[in-house]
Amino acid sequence: MTRRLPDNTRLGLLAAALCFGLPAAQAQTETETEARRLFEAGVAALTAGDAAGAAEAFARSHGLFPHPGTLKNLAASLEQADRPADAWQAWNELLDRYGSVISETARSEAVERRSVLDRRLARVTVTTQPPGAEIEVDGRTVGTTPLAAPVRLEPGVHAFTARLEGRETATAAANLAAGDNPPVELELPAPSAPLGTLLVESPTPGATAAIDGGTPEALPLSCELEAGEHEVRVEAPGYAAWVGRVRVDPAATARRVIELEPESPEIPAGVASGFWDGPWPWVLGGVLAAGLAGGITAAVLLAPGEPAEGDWRVRMP
Repeated sequence: MTRRLPDNTRLGLLAAALCFGLPAAQAQTETETEARRLFEAGVAALTAGDAAGAAEAFARSHGLFPHPGTLKNLAASLEQADRPADAWQAWNELLDRYGSVISETARSEAVERRSVLDRRLARVTVTTQPPGAEIEVDGRTVGTTPLAAPVRLEPGVHAFTARLEGRETATAAANLAAGDNPPVELELPAPSAPLGTLLVESPTPGATAAIDGGTPEALPLSCELEAGEHEVRVEAPGYAAWVGRVRVDPAATARRVIELEPESPEIPAGVASGFWDGPWPWVLGGVLAAGLAGGITAAVLLAPGEPAEGDWRVRMP
């Protein structure tokens, strides 16, 4: 859709070529010659009512040879082509970049047009964590955070993208209305650590494994973990637990087969080992009991290696 500009703006478009003329033809380089050709193509398109074609020609001309006259024509053409956000940007650049050299009339016109357009736009404040990210809006780069000013956008749905080397890309979308001033905050997370696979097996019946202090799980156990070292605890009823560290490499499988050892029987506290742990006290007790019951003399059994000194006979009355 083409919008009609105020009469004084439309009449001033062609006059801008004279007021802010490009260098004379004989002094021009090849770049300047092409810039003038594009400028004249823009004037012709605007005269024919093709505001979109004029805006394209003026934009290319200004890119080759920046000039306030070209920028003013670009701003007015964009506004007539119903591209208010781009037109606002062009009028704003004219004031920021050439405000001190253009005429008072041109400056006043730029201020007025920028103010009118601003009421039709949303103003979005885009921030990132961490700062320093390149910001794209609808696929077009608008700057690096922190941005100097809010981004002017036309009403509708817009996509925001933040990119920063060494960080994952962040995206967001917002449905905007004229006059809105919403914040868009984009957090770029650190890249995820590379992953590998840990496989724990055991021939021990009922064995389970816990990774990095987690919940024990039945074996065999296969899990995807961040690359690096991990603590593994393998246990089973009646067996001594095994605890160790296993290194997992990126995009690889670390396999460990853990065979547990049976637990050793525990000796009650205070019980000495040696003679009294074996069968000798019970054999001796049995012999003595038999001897006493039969009224005979019983020979005392000695532990292996004990000298048979003295009289160890038991006499019955």
